[in-house]
Amino acid sequence: MSQNQKKRTRTLVDLQVQLGLVRHLVVHWIVFFLVNTCALVIWIRLFQRPDLTWGESIAETGRQFFPFFVVTAALIPVFAWDSLKLSHRFAGPISRLRRTLLDIKAGRAVAPLKFRETDFWQEIASDFNDVMELDAASQQSDRETVPAWVDTEPNSPSVDDSQPIAAETPKGDGVDSASPSASQSPVVIPRLTTPSVTTNEAGHV
Repeated sequence: MSQNQKKRTRTLVDLQVQLGLVRHLVVHWIVFFLVNTCALVIWIRLFQRPDLTWGESIAETGRQFFPFFVVTAALIPVFAWDSLKLSHRFAGPISRLRRTLLDIKAGRAVAPLKFRETDFWQEIASDFNDVMELDAASQQSDRETVPAWVDTEPNSPSVDDSQPIAAETPKGDGVDSASPSASQSPVVIPRLTTPSVTTNEAGHV
């Protein structure tokens, strides 16, 4: 239970993606802060205190809008942390899917993929589980369709009845068993056929 809770409270699951997103957000926020500051300085210099120099206008802007600057600077880490939590909702599922694919590649058994309820891309887990079920059903079907009569033993020589029957030459009876010709040349016994008998009209053969 504690291990599962640790996984659920972990915010950084993909440093490259999540930190890249936060870095992008911080840069945008700093640009936003600087543009607003320049706009306020120009406003004071042109419309409120035209008699001031640009340096005095910057100081006046800091004095008048100091609370705004403090709040804006304080919101940067808050927004960065919130962006990390949001990025976990789509970086987490992809990281989990990647680990599952690595387990399959390594030949390890994997459980059905399941994301947190607050994660994005729930359909990825559903589609992945459907594909795994189809693959398992296909493998089971392939095993069941193997014919039972398939002989997995080594091929044995077949006997052709149309060929003459070869008999080994018996030893003895004047045949030298050590002779190469006698041991290598089998005696071929031709098949006997019954001759047809014809009779004439008188019944004689």
